[in-house]
Amino acid sequence: MKKYVYVVFILVFGLSIVNSLEIIPELKNYYDGAIDYFYYDNYYKDILDSNLSNDELKCKLSLLVNNPKYISYNEARYELYSYVENYDGIVSCVYTDLKIETNKIPNPNIMNTEHTFPQSWFFGDLITYMKSDLHGLKPSQSRANSIRGNNPYGIVENIKHNLDDSLSGTDKHNNNVFEPADKSKGQIARIMFYWSIRYNWNIPGDKEELFRNWHSKYPVTELEILRNSRIEDIIGTRNPFIDEPNLVNKIIDF
Repeated sequence: MKKYVYVVFILVFGLSIVNSLEIIPELKNYYDGAIDYFYYDNYYKDILDSNLSNDELKCKLSLLVNNPKYISYNEARYELYSYVENYDGIVSCVYTDLKIETNKIPNPNIMNTEHTFPQSWFFGDLITYMKSDLHGLKPSQSRANSIRGNNPYGIVENIKHNLDDSLSGTDKHNNNVFEPADKSKGQIARIMFYWSIRYNWNIPGDKEELFRNWHSKYPVTELEILRNSRIEDIIGTRNPFIDEPNLVNKIIDF
């Protein structure tokens, strides 16, 4: 059934800010078009047939995702806003209800590019890849991006900022944390699992438990699969935890 979108356009800095009751309707056509060329059985055949688990599985998955086409950060941002996260000319914030009409990199005072794995945490020899890895980039309202900063994800007990259901504050241990809105918790968890195998990042135990809970509670959506396919269009690799969510359960420790 067709959903209707009610929009109000306000021209600010050359962009149209969009408030809608429901996000872009009928993703099925996009989804079908994005995966026509994707031979799922061939892509994951070796991994699924081998029935690997734990470290052997992580090693196999690492080999699968470790050969992306490199693109610059500017190229990555352009692709993010013009294609990867763009639906009928609308780009949505990962943390808030903000939606903007654009087909290019927007004014950073309105919407910025969020590194879900903060840049201040970057490490090793692959920093340039980390910075422009589309799997880890999401559009974010500038204020939300600033408030999150480099705080880890967590469950907020004492709220300092409420941003359309994303929360900033302290957790039960009085640590500064950022809790994304429910709409994004599952996809953020799967990005963190990808980051672990792609860059050999050991997820802290309490955060791994949190991400496993979010992964289970907020399943993969068609939009997330579409995003995965669009990223593959550009850099040639996919996030396997989106295509095969059960792989998370076969890994004891990320």
